[in-house]
Amino acid sequence: MWKISCWCPNKKLTYFFLHGPRKRQERFEAPYFLKTIGDCEIYEGMTAKFTACVGGTPEPEFEWFKDGSRLYPSERIRMEREGVGLYRLLLRTVTEGDVGRYSLRVFNPHGEAKCSAPLVFDCKYL
Repeated sequence: MWKISCWCPNKKLTYFFLHGPRKRQERFEAPYFLKTIGDCEIYEGMTAKFTACVGGTPEPEFEWFKDGSRLYPSERIRMEREGVGLYRLLLRTVTEGDVGRYSLRVFNPHGEAKCSAPLVFDCKYL
């Protein structure tokens, strides 16, 4: 409860307000893509990189997939979340076996969003 006092020439006036300060309303948003992952064309032995920028409140969690199967971190597979909203998948020392469609699923309690792109292996060297 707030109490505010005012002085008038004849008397002191006191007002009581039953409501406290207004609370800042939290904003909630389902995840959305500011930048989706793009096609990746690589040569054998290179590192493939998929990067996306994501918004949403609270900050979304994420999962990476290859051809519908969930990926997990390993010596060759690295999944990063940098700062707020930057998500990255790195595949080290790629081979023809890494060719496929890669997807990113981001989610929070208010919804989810998905994007995908192919990894194309080019066996010709320049």
